[in-house]
Amino acid sequence: LVSDPQLVDDYKSKIRHSSDLGTIATKLDKNQYSNVADFVLDVRRIFANCLRYNTTVNDSFRPLAKKLAEQSEGILALFVAAPTAPKRVYPRLLYCWKLCLSLLDTLLNMTNPNDGQQAAYFFMHPVSFYLGGALPEGYLAKVQTPMDFGTITSRLFEGEYQDVSEFIEDCRLVVDNCRTYYVGREEGKVFLELADRMDGLMAQQLNALKRYNESAPGRREKEAAVPPLFIPAPSAAFLLSIMKEIRSMQYTDRLTKITEPAATIFSQPVNIAMCPDYPNYVSQPMDLATIETKINNGAYATSEDFELDVNLIFHNCEAYNGPKKNTPLVTLAKFCAKTFKRIYGKKMEDLQAGVGAEIPGKRSLTSPEGQPVSKRIKLDLSAVPKAVPRISITASKVADANARSTSTKHQETFSSPKKLDEPVPLHVAIAQIKESFPLRRPAKMLEGWEATCWRFFRELMKHPWLSVARPKFIYSVPVPVLFPSLRDAYAELIKNPMDLTTAEAKLLSGGMYLSAQEFVNDVALVFANAIIFNYDGHEEGDPTSCAYFDASKDLLRYTRWLSMEYLFEFLANDAHVDLPTGKDELVTSWKLTTGNRKVAREEMEKIALETPMDLSEEGERYTFMESESDKLLKSLRHQSDARYMYFFIQPQYPPDYSAFISKPMAWDVCNGTLQNRQYENIGELVDDLRLIFSNALKYNGGGKGTETISGKAYDSAVYMSTKKLEPAIDRMLLFVSNRLETDKVEQAMQEREIEAEERAEEERLRKAWQEETENAKAQGAVPQSETTTVERIRIIQRRPVRKALDFDFPFNDDDDDNQGPSHLDTMRQQKMIFESQRADRRKMFITSISSSGDVYSRMLQQRKAIAWARKKAAAAAAAAKEDKTKKSASRGDVVRESKGPVDTAGSSQPSSNVGDKADKEREQINEKLKSALCQFKRKKTKKKKKNKASANVFD
Repeated sequence: LVSDPQLVDDYKSKIRHSSDLGTIATKLDKNQYSNVADFVLDVRRIFANCLRYNTTVNDSFRPLAKKLAEQSEGILALFVAAPTAPKRVYPRLLYCWKLCLSLLDTLLNMTNPNDGQQAAYFFMHPVSFYLGGALPEGYLAKVQTPMDFGTITSRLFEGEYQDVSEFIEDCRLVVDNCRTYYVGREEGKVFLELADRMDGLMAQQLNALKRYNESAPGRREKEAAVPPLFIPAPSAAFLLSIMKEIRSMQYTDRLTKITEPAATIFSQPVNIAMCPDYPNYVSQPMDLATIETKINNGAYATSEDFELDVNLIFHNCEAYNGPKKNTPLVTLAKFCAKTFKRIYGKKMEDLQAGVGAEIPGKRSLTSPEGQPVSKRIKLDLSAVPKAVPRISITASKVADANARSTSTKHQETFSSPKKLDEPVPLHVAIAQIKESFPLRRPAKMLEGWEATCWRFFRELMKHPWLSVARPKFIYSVPVPVLFPSLRDAYAELIKNPMDLTTAEAKLLSGGMYLSAQEFVNDVALVFANAIIFNYDGHEEGDPTSCAYFDASKDLLRYTRWLSMEYLFEFLANDAHVDLPTGKDELVTSWKLTTGNRKVAREEMEKIALETPMDLSEEGERYTFMESESDKLLKSLRHQSDARYMYFFIQPQYPPDYSAFISKPMAWDVCNGTLQNRQYENIGELVDDLRLIFSNALKYNGGGKGTETISGKAYDSAVYMSTKKLEPAIDRMLLFVSNRLETDKVEQAMQEREIEAEERAEEERLRKAWQEETENAKAQGAVPQSETTTVERIRIIQRRPVRKALDFDFPFNDDDDDNQGPSHLDTMRQQKMIFESQRADRRKMFITSISSSGDVYSRMLQQRKAIAWARKKAAAAAAAAKEDKTKKSASRGDVVRESKGPVDTAGSSQPSSNVGDKADKEREQINEKLKSALCQFKRKKTKKKKKNKASANVFD
């Protein structure tokens, strides 16, 4: 499940009708599908939603979704209905739907030449998605039918397109709507340019699709498209044979040990007079007599309708008697439901296999259009993975099964080989081994050391080499069963055969193992036998023997490590250590002791903690060891541990901390060091994490057992160190050490494969040369000797790197919730980033206000100084002018009063004196201006020094 709320919200905003296999299975169990069409629609929506959501350039999920959709359409063709149905069971897809998806992929992969971004980004989802759920103003007034490529994908898979022209029209509508709304708008130029580029490419693709639709190959493919099949309703004899077996079911009560017919109480409807509250619990009553009446009246169009009514009987019994604590009747209903499921399943197998006698009067198979369907219709599932069996269904078998329903004998689908020299398929061999232990218990019933051994075994089976789905090496069955030719050689070397399925069945049977030590011995014996049997082949260089030899050694060591970790509760307090034995000095068997656990832990620590870490560049995805280090860090930041980790996250220490602690350490410091790629190996990280809590224990030792902050910090350090950190380190050691050793073995296997190919090529060339020489001698010609210098270059292939997917799937599928990042951890990190940004913004705001105020005050003072200087200059000029006017006027009066002759030389003297005075006054004004400017500059300098001092204080 996806836990990221942002991803979930994004998915819901893009996908209107979500669907998945789990939801479909639940709806089937609850009978919420009224017809086949609704079921098919939900199945198709799984792939449509995947294609609609994953729309990045060259998305790796899209090819997978298309492949699964193609396979599902082939499987859905098996859905059937009566030939008299007025319409098809479900709408079929457009015959060229794969070509339409390829066209959409071409449009989605087109990028802009200037920035490399996806050109169809704004056309992949409805317009409201890009505007927070609302349409732009006036959009619906101009655009009558909104359309986008995501909607086109959904409509294509929902079967709404029955003609190519409808698909082409909707594709063109996407571009036309953009032009209709944004034409003439200034903000729409970018979208119009994108629409033009999309239209140019889309026109070519749509024209090619249109030409194919009108061509002869297109018409042939359209005619060859097979509609959903229609078969006749099940015959009454077929259903009545099932009813006969239902009525013959026998049930033995556990308490009374009485055996009686199980379906007797379900034969007739429930008497409402005796159970007046029955309608309050059951809304749709059903009984066997009613079902037989419906069979005789031909009311069942499909076998599924009959199955639904029979199951309804037992479901009603549980619904009524469950709340009343009527346990015997509830147990009886569950028994009948389980037995009916087995009976019905066998009947349907017979229906597919064509087992039984023929009944006259069967109807022929027809298509929805009324045309006869071929008697042999096969579904090709060649693209289905090997783990899924091929399905081959014939129309004749389906029809004949109704005619052969009178037979009560059932033929087994497979039987064990009659000859000992015939190999047995793996799944058949496993089933035979389990059937030989009929007293096996469910795993949930195991207790004590048996339950712990079961957990140990299941963890061992999670190893990629032992995976049940696709095992790389087979240890689940005895070797002679799969390879009968090796029976004698195997019996000669191996005296005590053992396999993993036998060990599992013996554990579940109970009483066959008296202790955990015996079970571990049998599991170890499986790999020890493989080492012994493949030793000679390993020495000879046989690739298969070498691969099994190395894999068995690695799995044997991993089993020893795993048993010491999972079964530590049952370890004997003994210093005994089992030493390596044999030709390769291996520990093939060991005792569950503390001494062996100590040795195993030292081996894991040497591998996991001392191996140099493969460092990645900053900003790139973590490597395997870096990823495991990150998981180890985040295992301490689980939401439930927040109150304990409060003291150890940030590097905030008391004033006297350095007097007690020489090397402080905090979680943030470790995380930063890892992000900066400064750890050389995982051991350095482990040392730092342990140092966090050892420092806390040392500094807060005085507060132990008190309710002070120091006492709480001490208790938190004890809890996090013993309950969280050390278990997480144990899991990391086990996983990392096994992964590193597994990589080495696989590397050696690849090198041997390359060497084997080189030897085979050399042998082929040698044989070819010998044949050429012999042919030349036979023809009497002497072959010319040629000297050729051959340079052999040995190429060692490293482990192939998986192609990067859109989502990273980690190698370790750990069930522990502490391994993943917590939501609280993510929110706190985002809050810290936000607070840091807000503090920076506040600081910048204060700085800008101070600077702008300083500039403004200086401009204002300068303006006032200039105005004051101008005012003073104007006043001085006015005063000088007034004085000059007064003096001129007084000189004119003196001249007018003079009667005698005027002395020219004497008359020029007063004028010269007036000019000198004016010059002096002008000089005085200039001096005043200079002093004013000097005063202004001094004020400016003082203000600047003051601002500088305040800035220093702020910093």
